[in-house]
Amino acid sequence: MIYECYKYNFKPSIQLESAQWDFILSMVNEGFGIAVMPYSVSSLLNFEKITTIPIENDEMTMDINFVVKSHKPLSTPLKAFIEYTKEHIQTMKFSNT
Repeated sequence: MIYECYKYNFKPSIQLESAQWDFILSMVNEGFGIAVMPYSVSSLLNFEKITTIPIENDEMTMDINFVVKSHKPLSTPLKAFIEYTKEHIQTMKFSNT
């Protein structure tokens, strides 16, 4: 994301980074800056003072991870789902519509 900003001669002033989406959106809702995040996350949370502006850029990517309990063996169906997803993720196109 930072590279994309620099590519268009924009230098963001990053004051805070967090993995807590609800906290980030609460800060934006109170007028403390802007946030860049997946539409799927922002659409789940309801804030009165926030609007989303889609970013359309085929060159940008997002890391997707599976989150599973540690120290617990993966079931055969879950392993199959993970493998299927890894094989097909490149062909998927996510949309905010």
